[in-house]
Amino acid sequence: MRWLRFEKDSPFSIQFKENFNDLAEFCQIDLRNYGPGKDVQSLASVEQVPLYLSRRPISEAKKNDMTALLPYISPVHHKYFKSLPVSSNTRSQMISQDAETDNETTGLD
Repeated sequence: MRWLRFEKDSPFSIQFKENFNDLAEFCQIDLRNYGPGKDVQSLASVEQVPLYLSRRPISEAKKNDMTALLPYISPVHHKYFKSLPVSSNTRSQMISQDAETDNETTGLD
Protein backbone atom coordinates (compact mmCIF):
# COMPACT_ATOMS: atom_id res chain seq x y z
CA MET A 1 0.00 0.00 0.00
CA ARG A 2 1.27 3.41 -0.93
CA TRP A 3 -1.64 5.71 -0.11
CA LEU A 4 -4.18 5.45 2.71
CA ARG A 5 -7.33 7.54 2.98
CA PHE A 6 -9.80 7.73 5.85
CA GLU A 7 -13.11 9.59 5.66
CA LYS A 8 -15.22 10.83 8.57
CA ASP A 9 -18.47 9.70 7.01
CA SER A 10 -17.11 6.14 6.55
CA PRO A 11 -15.57 5.30 9.96
CA PHE A 12 -15.51 1.55 9.30
CA SER A 13 -13.58 1.61 6.04
CA ILE A 14 -10.03 2.24 4.88
CA GLN A 15 -9.39 3.29 1.32
CA PHE A 16 -6.01 2.61 -0.25
CA LYS A 17 -3.99 2.71 -3.44
CA GLU A 18 -1.01 0.58 -4.32
CA ASN A 19 0.59 3.45 -6.26
CA PHE A 20 0.57 7.26 -6.37
CA ASN A 21 -1.31 7.49 -9.67
CA ASP A 22 -3.99 10.18 -9.29
CA LEU A 23 -6.12 8.51 -11.97
CA ALA A 24 -6.23 5.12 -10.24
CA GLU A 25 -9.29 4.27 -8.15
CA PHE A 26 -9.04 3.69 -4.41
CA CYS A 27 -9.65 0.14 -3.17
CA GLN A 28 -11.66 -0.21 0.03
CA ILE A 29 -11.41 -2.41 3.11
CA ASP A 30 -14.59 -2.78 5.18
CA LEU A 31 -13.76 -3.11 8.89
CA ARG A 32 -17.26 -4.00 10.06
CA ASN A 33 -17.62 -7.48 11.43
CA TYR A 34 -20.72 -8.82 9.68
CA GLY A 35 -22.58 -11.90 10.74
CA PRO A 36 -25.44 -13.09 12.91
CA GLY A 37 -25.36 -11.59 16.39
CA LYS A 38 -22.52 -9.19 15.62
CA ASP A 39 -23.42 -5.56 16.11
CA VAL A 40 -21.38 -2.78 14.55
CA GLN A 41 -20.31 -0.39 17.29
CA SER A 42 -18.72 3.00 17.25
CA LEU A 43 -15.01 2.83 18.05
CA ALA A 44 -15.65 5.64 20.54
CA SER A 45 -17.57 3.15 22.71
CA VAL A 46 -14.58 0.79 23.01
CA GLU A 47 -12.92 1.22 26.39
CA GLN A 48 -9.15 1.45 26.16
CA VAL A 49 -6.88 1.25 29.17
CA PRO A 50 -3.71 3.38 28.94
CA LEU A 51 -0.67 1.25 28.19
CA TYR A 52 1.63 3.51 30.22
CA LEU A 53 0.74 5.62 33.25
CA SER A 54 3.46 8.21 32.68
CA ARG A 55 5.56 9.58 29.84
CA ARG A 56 8.14 7.09 28.61
CA PRO A 57 11.74 8.29 28.72
CA ILE A 58 13.94 8.41 25.63
CA SER A 59 17.69 8.05 25.28
CA GLU A 60 19.98 11.05 25.63
CA ALA A 61 21.14 10.57 22.02
CA LYS A 62 17.56 10.64 20.72
CA LYS A 63 16.79 13.79 22.69
CA ASN A 64 19.96 15.44 21.32
CA ASP A 65 18.89 14.55 17.78
CA MET A 66 15.43 16.04 18.34
CA THR A 67 16.89 19.16 19.94
CA ALA A 68 19.14 19.63 16.91
CA LEU A 69 16.00 19.68 14.72
CA LEU A 70 14.27 22.44 16.74
CA PRO A 71 15.15 25.14 14.15
CA TYR A 72 12.85 23.26 11.73
CA ILE A 73 9.98 22.87 14.23
CA SER A 74 7.47 25.58 15.06
CA PRO A 75 8.47 27.39 18.29
CA VAL A 76 5.04 26.54 19.72
CA HIS A 77 6.22 22.90 20.08
CA HIS A 78 9.75 23.56 21.46
CA LYS A 79 8.66 23.28 25.11
CA TYR A 80 7.33 19.75 24.49
CA PHE A 81 10.58 18.51 22.96
CA LYS A 82 12.75 20.19 25.60
CA SER A 83 10.69 18.63 28.42
CA LEU A 84 10.96 15.02 27.18
CA PRO A 85 12.21 12.75 29.99
CA VAL A 86 15.58 11.06 29.48
CA SER A 87 16.73 7.72 30.88
CA SER A 88 19.90 5.72 30.59
CA ASN A 89 17.88 2.48 30.60
CA THR A 90 15.89 2.90 27.39
CA ARG A 91 15.16 -0.15 25.25
CA SER A 92 17.35 1.05 22.36
CA GLN A 93 20.32 1.45 24.70
CA MET A 94 19.78 -2.02 26.18
CA ILE A 95 19.69 -3.51 22.67
CA SER A 96 22.86 -1.60 21.77
CA GLN A 97 24.60 -2.86 24.91
CA ASP A 98 23.51 -6.43 24.13
CA ALA A 99 24.97 -6.10 20.62
CA GLU A 100 28.26 -4.82 22.05
CA THR A 101 28.36 -7.75 24.48
CA ASP A 102 27.68 -10.19 21.62
CA ASN A 103 30.47 -8.64 19.56
CA GLU A 104 32.90 -8.92 22.47
CA THR A 105 32.10 -12.59 23.03
CA THR A 106 32.25 -13.50 19.34
CA GLY A 107 35.19 -11.24 18.49
CA LEU A 108 33.16 -9.26 15.93
CA ASP A 109 33.33 -5.47 15.66
